[in-house]
Amino acid sequence: MGLLDGIFDTTSEGKMARKLGVSKDEINEMFSEFDTDGSGSIDSEELRAFAASIGIYWEPEEAAEAVRNLDADGNGTVEIGEFAAWFVQENRDYSGSSDLKKKLQIQLALRQVSKVLQTIKEAGTGRACTNTASINIGEPIDTDSCRGHVGVFVSGSNSEEFAAMNPPESAKMCAYADYTLKAGASDADIATIVDGANQLFETMGQPMLDMLPPADELCPPGLSLGSGSVFDSYRIGKETVDGVDVLRAVVFTGMDPSVLLNGCEIGDFLPTFSANLYCKFAISDMFDVSGPCTLAQTHTGRVDYNFVWNTKALKAAGAFCKSKLFKKTFEDKLFGKVEEAAMGFAAIFRVFKGQNSMFELNFKGYQPAFEAAAETAMKAYVQKQEEMHGYYGEGEFKEEDAFPFGKPTPDVMNAVIAAVGGISGKTFGNIRKEILELGPIIPLDSCGSMCTPLYFLKQMIEGIPDEGPMSTAKAMGWAALATISGFKASGFQGQIVKAGLKARGMDAVSLLPTREQIEAAECSLCVLEGSDDHRGNVAATTTWVVEHANIWIKISGQEVKAALASGDLGDISEISNFPAELTSSGFQNLTCTEEELAALRGKYSELIAVAQAAKPFVDNLPSAIEAAECTWQGTPLGRAGIPSATRHYALQRYNTLLALN
Repeated sequence: MGLLDGIFDTTSEGKMARKLGVSKDEINEMFSEFDTDGSGSIDSEELRAFAASIGIYWEPEEAAEAVRNLDADGNGTVEIGEFAAWFVQENRDYSGSSDLKKKLQIQLALRQVSKVLQTIKEAGTGRACTNTASINIGEPIDTDSCRGHVGVFVSGSNSEEFAAMNPPESAKMCAYADYTLKAGASDADIATIVDGANQLFETMGQPMLDMLPPADELCPPGLSLGSGSVFDSYRIGKETVDGVDVLRAVVFTGMDPSVLLNGCEIGDFLPTFSANLYCKFAISDMFDVSGPCTLAQTHTGRVDYNFVWNTKALKAAGAFCKSKLFKKTFEDKLFGKVEEAAMGFAAIFRVFKGQNSMFELNFKGYQPAFEAAAETAMKAYVQKQEEMHGYYGEGEFKEEDAFPFGKPTPDVMNAVIAAVGGISGKTFGNIRKEILELGPIIPLDSCGSMCTPLYFLKQMIEGIPDEGPMSTAKAMGWAALATISGFKASGFQGQIVKAGLKARGMDAVSLLPTREQIEAAECSLCVLEGSDDHRGNVAATTTWVVEHANIWIKISGQEVKAALASGDLGDISEISNFPAELTSSGFQNLTCTEEELAALRGKYSELIAVAQAAKPFVDNLPSAIEAAECTWQGTPLGRAGIPSATRHYALQRYNTLLALN
């Protein structure tokens, strides 16, 4: 008869062991973890060392007291029989040794769980249950080749998937971020980013590592994430991921959750969830002057939700709940319902074969959606106006009262919606290009300084010190601007679970101005020649703007000149504070040729198409304003402010400039 047979077969402790579901082999295994020198007994130093490994830190006197509590024969050490009797008996007030027993029981329960999982995994039982919900908007989309995609995912993992991250031997988990590279990204710029990251880590990151808590403090009592450190290492550099070159930054930790389950890989038992949004175009396509992407097409896409789980997870859950030690250890945390849960899982697994579902919705796309939205908004507006009429109006409310200048017809509204949907990267790209190329005509201060749009950014960058961490960050920023086009992925990768965000076409960084454009930004002081007044004045500003006029300023000057000549602005001498500079020879000389106008109309033909669609409503505005019976502060709107001739002249010029028919 073995040393433990008497305890497990004949004594009250044996009954308790069987009640806990603890075997002699498990007791031997735990005892050997204490008995590091293999002497067959545990002394106070061995007990203290093992207790520290699971988060219990004793002074030498406390460890000696714990040994005395376990040492039934008083020889100063704990033999396996004494250890077994102590482990299986009901908890008593043994000071720290009672806490030690609770933590050991938790560890043993988790070991039993890992054995159950390994057995089920090796049996290969279970069936995948797939649930999918999809929403399609507009035309069908090829999810594999479309340029735009954003997705999130959570799923089980394993050691092979973690090994694909090329981790150092001591690492067990990591967090990463990937950024797509521009075509022709130089190795020198990438090296600048890598070197800068290393410098910032040494000066700022390394000193902060001492502030990180020990791994044991991040674990619940009785559990351990191994002997690795919270921060293990990091890596940054150019790598190839899924056939695409990216700039990858990854941080590794030595904490190992798989230790909790004795190294058992449980990724197969965890469900998988993913949500994905697909669209035809990348962000940069909306600013491509070749116009591949319209606003209407941005409302074409697909959303997929996927949830996959395996029926063997039910079997594993039932096995956990039937484990005697698991029930004993965790029943207080599960409100005493472990037995009922075990019965429920067992019954479900016995009759449940599997489950799959698919749900799909299809919508027509941009035009029907916005037509319906416009109709709903119009009805809501009329209802609100009727409510306001009930408070402040007189007489019976009629729908036309809500539209004093006329109501656009459904045909006009639908035509405007279609025209707006036709606005593409051609328009947005040209607007972006004009902003970046705009000359120094933006007032910077009250002293007459005029600058280009990017000068504010240039000023901020020039204010960064030439030495220290900020200088390093500046160099990294310039290199990143030349190297990175956008975001590709970020996430967490371990040996049990992985989660993250992945994207395609998130290339907004490529739309930022280049270093050359920023550094070329300028600022000038506009003052009259020979003047000592450096505060500037209207005349000097007008002269400067005329000399640096772009196409929009030329058109504005030409139209003001034509309006003054026609007399449709009235007698300007009667207009208070009318800037005399607008009648100056310099301003009067602003002209725009028909060729320049034609080129501008070509660049912004999509916006002109919107104006053309709205023309039936706009053409009627001057007459509708004059005929309006509603008043503002007692004055009929038809007679307020602007003369009738001026309104008709403005409409005529509007149609002429846009070449509306």
